[in-house]
Amino acid sequence: EIIDFRDEYSPVNVTITGGHPLLAKEKYRAILKKLYENNLSVQILGNVHNLEEEIDFLKSVKVKGYQLSLDGTKEMHDKKRGTDSWDEVMRGIEALKEHDIPVDIMFTLSRDNMHSLTEVVDLCIKKGVRRFAFDRVVPIGSAEVNQLALPSKEEYKKFLYDVFQFYSKHKSEGEEIYLALKDQLWKPLLNDMGIFNPEETDKIDNGCPVGVSGISILSDGVVVPCRRLPIKIGKLPEQ
Repeated sequence: EIIDFRDEYSPVNVTITGGHPLLAKEKYRAILKKLYENNLSVQILGNVHNLEEEIDFLKSVKVKGYQLSLDGTKEMHDKKRGTDSWDEVMRGIEALKEHDIPVDIMFTLSRDNMHSLTEVVDLCIKKGVRRFAFDRVVPIGSAEVNQLALPSKEEYKKFLYDVFQFYSKHKSEGEEIYLALKDQLWKPLLNDMGIFNPEETDKIDNGCPVGVSGISILSDGVVVPCRRLPIKIGKLPEQ
């Protein structure tokens, strides 16, 4: 049905996430193979488990990118993701690079790790990462249980401003990495700075694809607006 939609209406990009897609070996391989045979662009959001044994297959179906998570420098990341997780991610980056699969890094930001972000970006540049993005932690699941603290409005606004200056410096130096302005609060800040000026100056829109350009299909066929907004709006294949 995704292929039919593409053919009739619009280009489509597919991102497969989880959990960890590579754990469902036969199922994820069948999906990627069919998407590849129908010229659909596919990216994976996953981790490094099973990556080395699956990497030749990923290259064969021309995966457009593989996203890993880094949530700070080694000590901070291992505190959040588990002992030795940092070293495993470093090995994963190297393996993906060796097989010419673009590497994307996502940084989940909270008050306790936000000040290590620029150091992580510098590392990603050295490692040849294609794209770096960050967004604030969404307080659901384990993030809610652990009560990860979000920065205050004032400190986060200053943080975004400082990060923008940091990004601009790297851009002026010709660094080969795409630094994505993913957070929903970027455009209001850039508007304040006189950099982003929407045509309707009383309205500033940004980012979120819900109801515009994105939708999520869960593994049991339930359709939700977003994997972070678990409201059932349909069920495949019945609807």
